[in-house]
Amino acid sequence: MALGAARLPVDTDSSNDRLDSWKEIAVYLKRDKRTIQRWEAHEGLPIHRKLHDRLASIYAYKSELDMWWRGSHSRPATAVESSLPRRPLLAVLPLRNLSGNSDEEYFSDGLTEELISQLSRIHPAQLGVIARGSTVKYKGAQADLNRIARELGASYILDGSVRRSNNRVRIAIQLIEVSDSGHLWADSYDRDLSDILQLQDEVAGAVTTQIAGQLVTHNQNGLQHGRRVAPKAYEAYLRGRVFWGQRNPLALGRAVTFFQESISFDSSYAPAYAGLADSYSALASMALGAFSPSEVMPKAKTAAVRAVELDSGLAEANASLALIELFYGWDWPRAAALF
Repeated sequence: MALGAARLPVDTDSSNDRLDSWKEIAVYLKRDKRTIQRWEAHEGLPIHRKLHDRLASIYAYKSELDMWWRGSHSRPATAVESSLPRRPLLAVLPLRNLSGNSDEEYFSDGLTEELISQLSRIHPAQLGVIARGSTVKYKGAQADLNRIARELGASYILDGSVRRSNNRVRIAIQLIEVSDSGHLWADSYDRDLSDILQLQDEVAGAVTTQIAGQLVTHNQNGLQHGRRVAPKAYEAYLRGRVFWGQRNPLALGRAVTFFQESISFDSSYAPAYAGLADSYSALASMALGAFSPSEVMPKAKTAAVRAVELDSGLAEANASLALIELFYGWDWPRAAALF
């Protein structure tokens, strides 16, 4: 287990010992949420749950996490653990915006997130893709790739830039294997913006093909085999995702506007409907409470259902509808099937 050399501080103040969410636990252990949940499931990370009717909240104690860290970091691996295959991790660094216009940051940021989503679908059992929340801190930094790899536990790093001019987009990208700092692959793409989905497929396919030569069986089913999309629809979608990621009522309101705008430009673009559903759902969540569920959740469900109708294989669409069925419809079997 690549936990790094850092030693976590022991919190001797019991009043500050408790961490009350996955996010707090992830920040304390300096890992992403997915890694923390994997450690709980497979490596005994001490997480507690308190049941509330049919749901549960999670929490952990820093002192117990510190003890687990020291024990797991120092003990020798068992024979069973040593025989388990280690899934390599790919870190996609934020694409650099070379347009010379800071207003275009939304485009490079959104394209980075879309590329991460695309790569994550291809073969999750054999190749893990680190979440954008863990890599965004390296945006704009001239960081040493070996240090980034150590901090993230990554075996491969995808680094690149994007330049957009009117309805043309150019992506230059390189894949680096960290163990020997070797460039496995590098290429550049110049496309019309309407072909951006196909371009994402090409990049994702090229990356996995290069890694496949060493350890990953290439799974073409993970690719979207992208259709054409109206450039203005894609731009509005990326803007919507940027605001959706800020998770506050004002930003989510703007996200709704941009997703609706995206749909107005291309009424068959499923991701925009999924984004609209996500935004409505977040506005009605207990964490924000900006609107009552009865006010916006029917709109969320309508959008999510439409997304699934347009693209039944789209992960975002199924996840959007599953969450609505789980927390609003209370239809557990339907939610499970969608997940």
